[in-house]
Amino acid sequence: MFVVEDPDFPDSMTTTWDANKISDLLCSAFAPYLAAPKNVLPGAKPLTPSIDVIITFDANGVSQHPNHISLYHGAKAFVAALIEGKPGWEPPVDLYTLKTVSVVRKYMGIFDVVATLANWATGTGMKNKKHPNGLVFLNGVVGNATFTTAWKAMTTAHKSQMKWFRYGWITLSRYMYMNDLKLERVKRRP
Repeated sequence: MFVVEDPDFPDSMTTTWDANKISDLLCSAFAPYLAAPKNVLPGAKPLTPSIDVIITFDANGVSQHPNHISLYHGAKAFVAALIEGKPGWEPPVDLYTLKTVSVVRKYMGIFDVVATLANWATGTGMKNKKHPNGLVFLNGVVGNATFTTAWKAMTTAHKSQMKWFRYGWITLSRYMYMNDLKLERVKRRP
């Protein structure tokens, strides 16, 4: 894990981050060889980044937060850069995105588990066991270590944003109890 403090990435509800700068940051951290020339010899094996999965927000950013949406576009640009100029190569990194749900489902808390699991079970999520189209993670209830970790992440890592009403939001948020992810199919840059 690393933390980025950079004026190009301010925490703001009005600022969109540059997708190419996010991609460049991800490249420098996980695939520094991309700075090398793009010439690929015939029959060459793909260089592998130091990660094989990225998990980020989807195109709606869960709450329409511009920073979250920017992360989605930057992660897609990073994965596309991994195969740029390499015809026939598949991306070596899977991009999974946290699914945005309606406001009603978002604040159903643990009661959204039934809808989430039903959607996942009836979908095509597990046809490819190596790269499933969808994943679901359940955190359990109060007292469970994963729920406690999620609670602390919200209340301590975001202290400046914790107002009295936000405690209600995180208590009712389905994202505290479960998260469902979708595998994004990333195409080469045009």
